[in-house]
Amino acid sequence: MTINHNHEFLLDYALSHFQHGRILDYGCGGGAIVSAGLKRGLDIWGCDIFYEGGIGTEEIGDKSLLNSHILPFTENGPLPFPDAHFDLIVCNMVFEHVRDLDRTLKEIARVLKPGGTMVSLFPTIDVIREGHCGMPLAHRFAPDSKVGYIYMRTLRALGMGYHTEKKDASQWTRDFIKWLDTYCFYRTVKEASRTFSQAGFTWSHAEESYIRFRLNRSGLRHLLPLVSLSPSFAIWLFRKFGCCVIASVRT
Repeated sequence: MTINHNHEFLLDYALSHFQHGRILDYGCGGGAIVSAGLKRGLDIWGCDIFYEGGIGTEEIGDKSLLNSHILPFTENGPLPFPDAHFDLIVCNMVFEHVRDLDRTLKEIARVLKPGGTMVSLFPTIDVIREGHCGMPLAHRFAPDSKVGYIYMRTLRALGMGYHTEKKDASQWTRDFIKWLDTYCFYRTVKEASRTFSQAGFTWSHAEESYIRFRLNRSGLRHLLPLVSLSPSFAIWLFRKFGCCVIASVRT
């Protein structure tokens, strides 16, 4: 199974800080992190609701992990783990798909040990590129916005957009607007940080660590001095075109 950059970052974090701890990949999708983590000797588990608009259980790369190390659960239901069970929880591009973030974070806090860590990557509403459809600012429009429909349809007609599935521009636009409205819930940084706090988590930006990790792994180490020269600009740019990287501690 392919391991993308986000997966590698989270695995590297787990191996560096929690090699002997118990780890959960919340919203594990196809199980790439779980599978790779087990091969690297980690005590790692995964869980997901496998919702209709996302990845289903049929897309799990190693089917033997389903119901053994990857456990399904229902939306807004309890996680299938006891209290204070994990030392580290990682979440890769999950929280922008969670409608009730407060409830979700409180349930995550339940299964995380006091003083345990959660590392989460997710975009906020401030991001410029909507990563699911591949168009700038597509998530900023209301579902019934005529301007938004014309904007997305025009860009699609010009060749932009992901998951086209041989649809014409009009059908693709209608389907993606519906998908975004149904399955995506973008928040501001302030809203997200407040919800984290209410659920008992600290909020600490870790984008610089992610940027340095990516540059080192991609052979672009010569750009590292630029990050050191202006880390605040590098972080701002990454949040605008990538996501937030938040390292939280359960208080």
